Amino acid sequence: MIEHPLENDKKYVKCFKNLILSVDYKPRRVGSAESTADEAPSALQIYDFANGITSYWTTSHTKIMQVEIEDDAVYYLAQNSNNSIVLCKLYEMEDNVKIHTLMRKSLFTEAKKIANDARFPADIIAEICKEHADKLHSQRNYEEAIQQYKETIGHLNPSYVIQRYI
Repeated sequence: MIEHPLENDKKYVKCFKNLILSVDYKPRRVGSAESTADEAPSALQIYDFANGITSYWTTSHTKIMQVEIEDDAVYYLAQNSNNSIVLCKLYEMEDNVKIHTLMRKSLFTEAKKIANDARFPADIIAEICKEHADKLHSQRNYEEAIQQYKETIGHLNPSYVIQRYI
């Protein structure tokens, strides 16, 4: 059983594929006038239980009024700070785009998990490990870098690793 604590009061909690979508009520500010929670939902969060990460989070709208889920996307109607109403569409990225995005953010463990779950070829997973090892090496975390380089055996030229440690 996987558990994830949901903080704050929720206006919506819905499922989209293997994701959980929630709309939080805006936390009340200290010293502000009392307002009902129905007046100010503010944060939209999409949590990926399978990979243990928050896939999307926004507080850019003053009020999220409606959320609808279709087969391929999530649509939400929101009000901006200038009181204009906008319709937004969120769709799930392809796995290779997710992996590149996570790697750019140095979230290599999550990228590797997505690649494994999506049954990417071993050479792609080895490339993720190589990038992770290179990052660890540049941070002078040599022991963990070696562990990541070990996962590239059979895919990465050994001279590459040797050259890094000379």
